[in-house]
Amino acid sequence: MNIAKVASILNQWGIPTRCGEDYLEHVIESPYDNYEKLQKNGGVWEYGYFIVERKNKPYFEVDRTFETEDEAAKCYLFYFLYRYYRENKVEVFIDKHWLLMIGSEKFTIRKLIKAARKIGIPSTRFMYKKPPTLGHRSILVSETEKKKYEIKIYDKDGSIMSWEPAQEYADNSLYSAYVLMYLLHIYEEEVEEKLLAEGIGNEITNREILLFINHVTPLDY
Repeated sequence: MNIAKVASILNQWGIPTRCGEDYLEHVIESPYDNYEKLQKNGGVWEYGYFIVERKNKPYFEVDRTFETEDEAAKCYLFYFLYRYYRENKVEVFIDKHWLLMIGSEKFTIRKLIKAARKIGIPSTRFMYKKPPTLGHRSILVSETEKKKYEIKIYDKDGSIMSWEPAQEYADNSLYSAYVLMYLLHIYEEEVEEKLLAEGIGNEITNREILLFINHVTPLDY
């Protein structure tokens, strides 16, 4: 994958992106705000922020480097797609269904299951106390002890893509499960099909999927 392809895809999604021969950057409305950028510097690709706000001399702050354009482009693409869907669907659902108390101390496993039903997530994609179903990427939530929940993310072949141990507070684990299951559902129902239409769907690995569902960050990618 190259940066020109990433720019084309993000602009189609409505995420303003500018691309040059050796850089890719997020287009913002105000010229006085910081913005994210991917640029080639010598033999490596650098991802970070162009710091403008309250600076007499703007500068580029590097957060992550990549050895290849392919790796850098995929990271940039999936991180921005994650942010787009997090803002436009995941958080919108929370506001619209405020009675579920998603993210609060009153968010329970029962409410998480109810949220999954309202979103329309099939039982093959989100399970509670059930084994994964082969042939489907899925999220499994298990209660390891009273009000302690661990999360496992499965690939289509039944192997574990990633795992999240039970957190101290149940609502934190359940909120994480909500975000993961919703984003995985979005990937399966919408994103994967669009990427296949762009001719790049078969290039995507579990690494990129975990970045999209925010189980890894660009720094961990």
